Amino acid sequence: MDRGAAFSMGRVIDGKFALKKQLGLGAMGAVFLAKDVVLDRNVALKVLNHEEGVEANDGLSLFMKEAAAMARVKHENVVQVHGFGDHEGYPYFVMEYVAGNTVADLIDETGPVHLDVVLGIIGQLSAALDSIHSHRIVHRDVKPANIIISHEYRIMLTDFGVSKKLGDSAEEKILAGTPPYMAPEILSGQPVPEGQRHLADVYAAGVVAFELLTGELPFEGDDLRQLLVEIVTAPVPRATLLIPDLPLAFDDVLQRALAKNPEDRFPSAGAFARALQDARDEAADAALQKDNHVLIVDDDEDMRSLLSITIEAAFPQTTIFEAEDGFVAFELAKAHHPKVCLVDLQMPRVNGLEFCATVLGTEALASTHLVVISARPEEESRQALAGLNIAGIFEKPVTPRQIVQYLKPYFE
Repeated sequence: MDRGAAFSMGRVIDGKFALKKQLGLGAMGAVFLAKDVVLDRNVALKVLNHEEGVEANDGLSLFMKEAAAMARVKHENVVQVHGFGDHEGYPYFVMEYVAGNTVADLIDETGPVHLDVVLGIIGQLSAALDSIHSHRIVHRDVKPANIIISHEYRIMLTDFGVSKKLGDSAEEKILAGTPPYMAPEILSGQPVPEGQRHLADVYAAGVVAFELLTGELPFEGDDLRQLLVEIVTAPVPRATLLIPDLPLAFDDVLQRALAKNPEDRFPSAGAFARALQDARDEAADAALQKDNHVLIVDDDEDMRSLLSITIEAAFPQTTIFEAEDGFVAFELAKAHHPKVCLVDLQMPRVNGLEFCATVLGTEALASTHLVVISARPEEESRQALAGLNIAGIFEKPVTPRQIVQYLKPYFE
């Protein structure tokens, strides 16, 4: 039986996993969303593809190594493996299902990402990498498409399909990774001491950070050969030339993360993340240290502009931040501890109710006042807002005078 029949939608695999839809397809296999009918939860099933990609024996070996690597690492920012099985001759393993979009989706939608959001993403990614490396595993395919942003604001690293355990002397039959994120020593075949092999992941994290900050890859070519030459030989471009508002200190941090020689890089992903945060802290403008911060969260750009102009005119000493969805907003809130958040309910990725609940559940944001400004909320939403003890609720359309009058007690 071919895989299409063995894993058709609606089938129940091994009496436990009811297939709901296909999430992805690659050379090694396919990933499906399934319902664990015993434990009543959604899971992801990755199924080995017999017909495509590497030869069957090599494919099975890599597949088993991927499952073992993911099962070995227990970390809140790494997708967990729940089990392994074989269905009608097709090996599969069961993973934690993480609902959300990828960092690649975020870059495609926004281009350059707000600095504080980048710090949040790289901080969690680096924690995942440090945990993987502590288990003597190198991921080898760190890239935005393999980093999921969950609805709970967690960054989740997935796809260990080409990961390698340090000390594994098995012959390499493929060049592992995705070219724009591969370290120079990998592409050039340079011998690397075992104690430095994890630094290829640090390099890839540096590429991800550069792409998040600028919306562009540090090295690009007209074809694959030119790209590889650029990565191995060309100097690292200065991110501040692409994003002039970026603190100059970030150039030095990114230069080190993307160093050609692994010896010159940060010794760990965590050290890289800390250096980014230190650069951010050192360059913080005095205005950003004031307590009068306001965060406006609305996917309507015109509404954000209206509120921003209104508040700035009425309260000149405030610093205003804007976000178009809940994920970006939460990273800004954690970075700047706004006195007031003005929140729309209907937004992409993470809605206003989820954002409000998360803020209220975050101890560091206990002093933040939440104000909902939204189109007429449904009764269910009103009840949920009442249960959250939201400071204020306004129905659109709302006038600038109403907002100013409401905010006066906070800023006078």
